[in-house]
Amino acid sequence: CFGCGAGGDVFTFVQKIRKLDFVDAVRDLAGRYGVTLIETESERDQFDKRSTLLLLYQQAAEYFRHLLEDPREGIVAREYLEKRGITAELTEKFRLGYAPPVWDGLLRYLSKSAQVTNETLVEAGLVRRKPDSDHCYDLFRNRLMIPIQDEQGRVIAFGGRTLGDDQVKYLNSPESLIYTKGEHLFALNQAKDAIREQDAVIVVEGYFDAITCHAFGFNNTVAALGTALTERQAKLLVRHTESKRVLLCFDADTAGARAVERGMEVLTQVAEGVGIEMRVVRVPGAKDPDECLRSNDAEAGLAGFAQAVDHAPLLIDYRLDLAVEGLDYRSSSGRLEAGSRIVPVLASLRSPIARAEYIRQWGAKLAISEEALLSEVGSYRRGKRLPAGEAQPGRQMLPAAKSAPKAGCGEAEIQLLALYLISEDDYNVMREKLAAETMIDPIHQRIKEAIEAVGKFATPED
Repeated sequence: CFGCGAGGDVFTFVQKIRKLDFVDAVRDLAGRYGVTLIETESERDQFDKRSTLLLLYQQAAEYFRHLLEDPREGIVAREYLEKRGITAELTEKFRLGYAPPVWDGLLRYLSKSAQVTNETLVEAGLVRRKPDSDHCYDLFRNRLMIPIQDEQGRVIAFGGRTLGDDQVKYLNSPESLIYTKGEHLFALNQAKDAIREQDAVIVVEGYFDAITCHAFGFNNTVAALGTALTERQAKLLVRHTESKRVLLCFDADTAGARAVERGMEVLTQVAEGVGIEMRVVRVPGAKDPDECLRSNDAEAGLAGFAQAVDHAPLLIDYRLDLAVEGLDYRSSSGRLEAGSRIVPVLASLRSPIARAEYIRQWGAKLAISEEALLSEVGSYRRGKRLPAGEAQPGRQMLPAAKSAPKAGCGEAEIQLLALYLISEDDYNVMREKLAAETMIDPIHQRIKEAIEAVGKFATPED
């Protein structure tokens, strides 16, 4: 390019355009043009399995799409989409489909079209096996089907929204060789160009929050597949923005507030030394973006949401305001309570300069001595064993013990570590629950970090 000076071969071009590393660029081009890569036998087996699963999910998406368009079969799903204001254009953009209320429709279709065994379909997470039986049945039945795609636009999983009275409102594909929930973001494939153009990304919770945002012109919106952002998802977010501007827009309830806190911890770890500008969107007069934008007064809802995005406060300001919400600063007791609540938030700031500036601002705001507030923050940081230069982001450190840990703590930590190794499901639960925790015993902490670094495994022996 004679304009910007960029140059290179086809691999360099694909790496830059599609934001891939070299190995993924080679595999992408090889898959596109039918070139067989020379890899180890184990890698070839994995590649073949992944290719099979991707093919199955592609065919499943086409099957669900065809049924949605069928004049008779898809009428219930189309009526639901019309009720929610989802246009044909949006349906096409997000490749929405319909799973009929039959037990083996997809099973029979894929067994015939892809000529695969039931075992392969079970491994793919598209069907389930009946207990103590060889018979299988479709995982998704009587649901609006929402494909989850990777950055390249390949279908890797599904989210299914019930169209009946099923107690499980949303049913999601299990993790597989091609899909790990914490490594992907819904609608990133549709949003990445807008994210680059607007140099910002909006993160919401649900599928329809994201779809509705796109419907109203907020095309730089993605959804976290779960309530908490993972490190991998955070890296995907900031890879497409020069300014690293991330707008968190979770539901206006307690769970949404907790999701913001967890997202902050993960993004802070990723952003260390990079400087992500993180802001929190307060959805006006509604529970979530979908409800806000589709309110009775649609024009006011759109204007209100756009204003909330434009005036989203920095995460630190949001956390401080949230900490003192409902307190009366005019009373001594209110000011003292507010002071005690903001100390942990101020102590979490990594930059000494930023910490000092916020201590000055809030000392004046609460009419509390700046020196006293500085002393309290310092004591809190020392109690949390945080280094003088910067906080340890994402770690919920226990206060330094004034005496030896209580009897049984070591054994309790050993039991917690053992829980990781019972099964893959237990491993996933423990890894999520203890992600932000630090063991008291340094050796136990090293073991915990080693176990969590293993990632996926097939058996406890592995």
